[in-house]
Formats: sequence, structure tokens, C-alpha cells
Amino acid sequence: GDEESLANALKGRQYDLVISLTIEESVLRFAHSLSSNCIWAMAHNYYLPPFGPFCRVTPTAEHVQLLHSTNCILSPCQHHADFLQRWCPVPSLRVEPLFAADYNYFHLRQPDGTIGLPPSMRPWECTHRFVTLVSPCPAKGLSVLLALAER
Repeated sequence: GDEESLANALKGRQYDLVISLTIEESVLRFAHSLSSNCIWAMAHNYYLPPFGPFCRVTPTAEHVQLLHSTNCILSPCQHHADFLQRWCPVPSLRVEPLFAADYNYFHLRQPDGTIGLPPSMRPWECTHRFVTLVSPCPAKGLSVLLALAER
């Protein structure tokens, strides 16, 4: 249904935690409209924040304030977390990296009992011959990969 129908269905409920799977303004606004003790949001890329050199949305003060009033922004890597904190016009944006969150799995128990990444997530090992760039963009070194591909 639409946002109003969903809001009516959820009215009167209290949540310990609300997690928005995006930092898009309309979804954050909805997350903040719910009665909860804590709100987290997942930031997946460099162009959705309403600030920074790769911004593709028209920045609004409300969007920045929604991000700032979110208890924690979960970022797919440390570089992205640092990017959000660097470019956010409001100081003290709380951002934490949540490694491999976008891939729907976390560290797994290995056959020897240790905890580590699945083998396919170890691209630095010699057995891997190819590079996969998810959501290519300038911030991830797209120009470097394009130059290498042309060789």
C-alpha cells in the first residue's frame, strides 16, 4: 500500500529499533515517524547523501537533519563511513561500518574453527583472476578500472 496506509497500520506500536534500508529522505522521514527507541539507517552508496561531491539529489535541510537525528548510519565500509562524516554539514554524524552487510552475510566459522570471510570474499588471494566492481562510481576508482580494462 501507500505510505499513509502503512503509517495507519503501524500507528500506536512501540519499537525498540527501526532500521531503514536506505537513507533516502522519504524513507527516513517515515522511519522517524514511527515510535521507537532507536533508529538506524543503511547507506549503500556515495550519491544518495544530500551532501558531498557525488550528490545526485537536491539537498534539503530536512534530509540532513533526518540523517543527523538518526542514531546510527550503517555504512558498507570504513571509506564510505569516513566520506559521510567528512561531507556532512552537521558535525557529529554517527556512522559505523557494517562490513559485508550489503552481501547478506557476515563472518562465518571456517572448517578449522576460526571465524573469517567466505573464500569468495578474499580477492587478494592468487586464485582470484577477476575484479567485480559493485555499483561502479568515481569514488571507488572507476577510472582506474576502466583504464586497466582497456589494456
